[in-house]
Amino acid sequence: MRLVLRLICESEGNAAELQGDVITPVSSVVLSGLVEIRADLFDAIDLGQIRTWAQFVKPGCSTQQAMASALLLIFAGPDIVLPAPAEPDRAEERRREINAQGAGERHATADQGGRRLSFSKPSLPPEIAPPFATCSRL
Repeated sequence: MRLVLRLICESEGNAAELQGDVITPVSSVVLSGLVEIRADLFDAIDLGQIRTWAQFVKPGCSTQQAMASALLLIFAGPDIVLPAPAEPDRAEERRREINAQGAGERHATADQGGRRLSFSKPSLPPEIAPPFATCSRL
């Protein structure tokens, strides 16, 4: 507990953040073992700003849990904190297969007054195509 209080009080600009909503997340970061604890750990972090953010965001959890998650993401990084997906996203794989076939090959036809019209979708290179270009109701 002494280490947690010193990390908060002795960091630049965070001495006024000795509140339960800050002490508990900092303690969680220390106890997680995912972060190397050093004296200047919180110097570049505004704990008050992160606490305010966590109070408004709270994605189905408490302010303390949201703040602890944010601090762990900042210090340990998402590769360590977030679990890897169990299996690849099948929808994403299918989208890549469809894009590989070529967007210009898709055609749509419509009847208008007895005449048959044909439209073909222009093909854009994937690096400049907008994200919605792969969506089609055709």
